[in-house]
Amino acid sequence: MDITSFDTETTSLDIYRGARVFSYSICDTDGQTGVMRLDHKDKFKRDVARWSLHDVVNKNDSMLAIHNAIFDIGACRQSGIPFQDGRAIADTMVMSHILRSNARSHALDELAWELGGYEKGLDKEVNKIAKKVGGYKYVPKHIMEKYQRLDAERCMALYLTLWPRIQAERAHLENYKVELDMIWTTLRMVERGVLLKQDRVLDLLSWLDEELEMAVKELEHIAGRYINPDSPPQIAKLLYKEIGLPIIKRTDTGLPSTEKEVLFELHAAHQHPVLHCIAKFRSYSGARKSLLNYLGYVDENSVIHPNIRPTGAKTGRQSISQPALMGVSKEAVLLNPYPVPSRQCFGPRPGNVWFCIDYKGIQALLLVGRSGDEEGIKIFKSGRSMHDVAASIFYGNRYKNQKDPVKKKQLYNSAKNANFAKPFGAGMTKMLRTLGLPKTKASRVKAYEARFPRYCGLNRVLRDEVKESGYITTTHGRQLYMPKKDAYMGANYFAQGEEACIMKRAEIRVDNYLEGATGGEAGLVFPIHDEIVIEYPRKMLPDAPEVIGQVCKLMTDFPEINVPLGVDVKVATVDWSKTEEVSYD
Repeated sequence: MDITSFDTETTSLDIYRGARVFSYSICDTDGQTGVMRLDHKDKFKRDVARWSLHDVVNKNDSMLAIHNAIFDIGACRQSGIPFQDGRAIADTMVMSHILRSNARSHALDELAWELGGYEKGLDKEVNKIAKKVGGYKYVPKHIMEKYQRLDAERCMALYLTLWPRIQAERAHLENYKVELDMIWTTLRMVERGVLLKQDRVLDLLSWLDEELEMAVKELEHIAGRYINPDSPPQIAKLLYKEIGLPIIKRTDTGLPSTEKEVLFELHAAHQHPVLHCIAKFRSYSGARKSLLNYLGYVDENSVIHPNIRPTGAKTGRQSISQPALMGVSKEAVLLNPYPVPSRQCFGPRPGNVWFCIDYKGIQALLLVGRSGDEEGIKIFKSGRSMHDVAASIFYGNRYKNQKDPVKKKQLYNSAKNANFAKPFGAGMTKMLRTLGLPKTKASRVKAYEARFPRYCGLNRVLRDEVKESGYITTTHGRQLYMPKKDAYMGANYFAQGEEACIMKRAEIRVDNYLEGATGGEAGLVFPIHDEIVIEYPRKMLPDAPEVIGQVCKLMTDFPEINVPLGVDVKVATVDWSKTEEVSYD
């Protein structure tokens, strides 16, 4: 099959809010390049150019090598060029992630410079000119054409360099094929988008403005003078010199830290009224910025098309930006006394519901499976939650007899964090701090370690593996590289990498199934860590037990994993913040 590299140039990067392809470039395996502009003034030439682009992307007897195919395919589709699902493509950025997961950058210019010696000077020049003239479309054509030919050539050079290495190892090839399938699944999620309830955003902003003003006035009243809650020097002086609170963390420069997590920890331990004001301000001001960002991402239909990156992290996990949906806060957070219910701003389109399907304790399960801890495996096979058992050990009757569901959830989440922290290498001080327990309760942590010895010792095993080979290998053969000096992060890389392997395979299965079973009426909206969100038509709810039941089977059918996977299903009928558990066994 013929191979041609392909690269688009768009009027801006915001392809789902008006940006369009104005030019494209290609390169064959002999290094012959071509550039075609779509913005010619002459109508005939413009029509010919559009037909040529259509021909390029739909030529079934050739393969297109693209660097970051999700963007270029999406750009073509949004520009009216029907780039068909499943068209033969190769993605050199994906290849780089498979082969060099810890690379400093997977950008085209950086990779071509590092692997092929291509200079980066032209990139900087074009970027500088584009900023000055208002976009790449207005860069002088002779400069832009040179830049585009270089992009096409570099992509082809990367393909010829990286593809033989992908083919040479079976595990690399299998994981690469999964990532290629994820491109199409991800495109469908991005194109569907998520509805933003703008009225909820505006209501929350109004409420936050009032609360922030009150927090500043209350802080001024308590301190006896105006204090800028956003000023680390002022806050540090007030907390550590004037009030005399203990310094629990320092910055890289040695100064007492005033970051949000430190303030929340101080607040939980000391409950000083000044900490109430500062914690509220920090939490609410951060939420306000996020809400304003949401409004900036919507299209004309109040839909956000987020930037979902299947290989967004060095561990192979997906990431979401514009907006950062994975960071949208839940209300039950132990160390944050002032959460903002931002999830109520997102929800299903009219006539639909959301099914939120969440793996049950998957990272702990995968770590237990890797460690071979008999007690941990026993708990999972019995259908119980290891986090629940850990919470009972850490908090005793305070957790077991807790009647308030919100407070119980907060304790559960804290125990869950500690349950992860231990195989990741946390010592006693870190464990107690994570749990919010005093030193006098250290015996509870020791009891936990005695009950799960191999699980708690997993960090040492994986650390030695990294020191020997320079990488962690998942059950699916994905090699996650890291510097040997960071070997202590081996358990973290394994847990996230193993989870990513499962999540991606599950998303592909579910996406393909929903396309066939519902004609695309139901579909994935976005992944959130170990959870997938499905938008589902209300008119099809009578079929939901069968459809969602099959989805659950597709998500848990992984016989290569030595512990049983399970999922919880919740339905959101109004917005993302209000979900109810349902069962579709």
